[in-house]
Amino acid sequence: MTKVKNITTISAHKNDINCCVFTSDGKAVVSASADKTTRIFNVKNGEELLFSPLGEHIYSVTTCALSPVYKILATGSRDCTVILWEVTTGRKINVLMGCKGAIRCCSFSANLPYLCTCSEDSSIMVWNILTYELLNTFRGSEFPLITCRFTPDDLYIISGSLNGDIRVWDLNSSKCMDFVLAHDCGASGVGLSSCDFSPKYGAASDESFSGKSVCFFFATCGGDNLVKLWNLYTASAYSVECSIQPYSVLEGHSAPVFDCKFSVNGDLLGSCSVDKSVILWDPDLGKVLTVLTGHTRYINCIAFSPDGHHIATGSNDKTLRIWEIEKYQKCSASPAKKTQCSTSVNSWTVNEVCVWLRSIGFDIYIDVFTKNAIDGAELMLLDDYSLSNGLNIVPLGHRNKIIREIRQLISNQDKHQSVIPYDFLCPISMELMTDPVIAADGYTYERTSISKWLGAGNETSPMTNAPLSNTSLLPNRSLKNFIKSYFEPTGLNCDSL
Repeated sequence: MTKVKNITTISAHKNDINCCVFTSDGKAVVSASADKTTRIFNVKNGEELLFSPLGEHIYSVTTCALSPVYKILATGSRDCTVILWEVTTGRKINVLMGCKGAIRCCSFSANLPYLCTCSEDSSIMVWNILTYELLNTFRGSEFPLITCRFTPDDLYIISGSLNGDIRVWDLNSSKCMDFVLAHDCGASGVGLSSCDFSPKYGAASDESFSGKSVCFFFATCGGDNLVKLWNLYTASAYSVECSIQPYSVLEGHSAPVFDCKFSVNGDLLGSCSVDKSVILWDPDLGKVLTVLTGHTRYINCIAFSPDGHHIATGSNDKTLRIWEIEKYQKCSASPAKKTQCSTSVNSWTVNEVCVWLRSIGFDIYIDVFTKNAIDGAELMLLDDYSLSNGLNIVPLGHRNKIIREIRQLISNQDKHQSVIPYDFLCPISMELMTDPVIAADGYTYERTSISKWLGAGNETSPMTNAPLSNTSLLPNRSLKNFIKSYFEPTGLNCDSL
């Protein structure tokens, strides 16, 4: 159950609020507006900080982002520039120029000193925020680009266009690895308006950890009134082609959806719309948890605080609202990951059983399970006879697999075993990583293992045997957080993480 209340309404802006984001400590919130300013407010009392507003742009400020590593704020504008600011003082650091169209989105890498921007000139630019160097420019879509994000491993970028397509770009080769038409433009003329990666791995199946590919989970929204969830299978450490696969469609808004964001732990997904509402979803189960209303005009943006206690929303009504999440209880894992929730399988709803069915690759039987009201309790009683004669599942192989999976559920319920995902193991020592770092070959290793490798005089990659361009090691904070959140619900000792 989720309870949310509006605690502060801020009316300092004189025009649309286009983007908002919380600072890393969650004590302040940043808002970017069509009134050409970026403002920073205290979350607790709504008061504007002394060095705010930041007002160097000459046209509407369309986007803002905060580096998770460096204390740098980036703002993008219709004046075709990106300005870097010191977020603690409001000091202007530098201006990034080169785009020939309005900047629509900017996004920081989770681990590297990189910023990507996308523009109405159909380009994606990647910048080094420490040297201010333009590292690369991607072009492919013929339509204005609206949104862009780094994958959590920082090896790819996804972009979304006004036409509604998603593209995946290899950061090193600059190649477009996959292309999917995700959203229809509809009457609004806007295809895809926003995207965001979950901090969790892919939700559709355990293939995320199979050793065949790395799977990331992300959301998109657009002018067709829909929020869509996707799995992105990448070739990060394996010889597998990138592939975007649909996971589910979330229907609830009655007008174009302008923004969608995951909470920091991935348990919540928020979306905001022209219908003046904010919907909070359970992204694993695809269900509406609560609907927030209060804005008097369409809502452009949404953001979650790092501690998960607050939400910020910005609107065409010129206000920034801060909401407090009073209560939210969620199982430590969803049926889609085939791990055990705090409630037993016997307590699963029919919908949760259907999510489990999808996770084991049997979407074709969702209708028959739904029509026969197979909830968790009934699922535990199924046998070959009831599958064949009661549910009319003819293929013997399908029945056998379903029975095996049910037995596994029962086993997981009786035992609290923990199988360590392959991607959490250092490829050198094959032990669980506690301090994962990214080497110059793009692979992640346990710091002590790769340091020993380099210290022994090796100048090649342990994985590919190709020469390493340098010996720098960058902390893989995203993976470290994934590992920590994965083991915390099991009760294992993760203090060392």
